[in-house]
Amino acid sequence: MIDLVQYHDPSDNHDWTLAFDRAVSAATPKGESIRFPAGWLTFKSRPKPMGCGITLVGESGITSAKLGTCCVVEYQENDPEAGFFTWDGSDPRGYKGTGGGICYMSLYRIGGASGGTSIKLVCVDDARHRAGWWSLSNVAVLAEDGSAWDKVFLADG
Repeated sequence: MIDLVQYHDPSDNHDWTLAFDRAVSAATPKGESIRFPAGWLTFKSRPKPMGCGITLVGESGITSAKLGTCCVVEYQENDPEAGFFTWDGSDPRGYKGTGGGICYMSLYRIGGASGGTSIKLVCVDDARHRAGWWSLSNVAVLAEDGSAWDKVFLADG
């Protein structure tokens, strides 16, 4: 399992987007899971999509008390179908769609930022890639007053 904290650089100014993108690059060759720490992790831009096989695993607990994992989304998204966390089904190992998912975390839009989709699965693309055998467990999607998601979950294809 990949530990997201190992990919976070303190000079990223409390933004976990680059750490996440680096962790996805490390996890992709073997389809490994990525472990998120407890606490509020701020994302100031949309992360890159993930291929199949990658499961995001947070710390279970109460996110409002900062005992669990809460991904805080602070950017404005103009495309209602652009996913914050997107699995596109690609896989360099040649599989057409095996595994992935998200568990034990909250996705929280704040700061007046709105738009986009919190979780998106590309179920089939032109190359027949798909995010198959995917699981969702113990995930909360929230938005504070003045913020909103266009869609909570989108399975496209």
